[in-house]
Amino acid sequence: MSGGVDPHEILQYFSWWAYLAIAAGYTAFVFLSGYIDKFLGFGRHSQHGRGSIPNGSPDSAGKIVGPISRVMKIHGGFLLGLLCGLRIVGVALPYLPEWLTNNFVEGKNGHSSVIDYLCLIAVAALAFVERKRLCSKPRTP
Repeated sequence: MSGGVDPHEILQYFSWWAYLAIAAGYTAFVFLSGYIDKFLGFGRHSQHGRGSIPNGSPDSAGKIVGPISRVMKIHGGFLLGLLCGLRIVGVALPYLPEWLTNNFVEGKNGHSSVIDYLCLIAVAALAFVERKRLCSKPRTP
């Protein structure tokens, strides 16, 4: 093998901290987005003005429902999908066309390309779908 990393030592050079930071940021975004919506005024209020809304009412949309085991299974699946997708993009990056990977801004601080924005949109869509699934009522058999 010439000039590459030994396949038996590839995990030494893998950026575990970046994946951990992305997973933590995604988790925070998913679980705190309800609070962010309420802070910005997007959350639903009761018909009598501000106040708490009972969990069973139709106005309780946007709240995570179900047992913690259900929430962790759903979030774990989406988080696994996110991390696998990031790994796939990282491996496929050298094979993508140049117009997808070229930086818009030249210089040492310039790191924004078309693929960066596409990945950001994909992660936001993934978080939206997960949040919708977490806030839906669990199916009863």
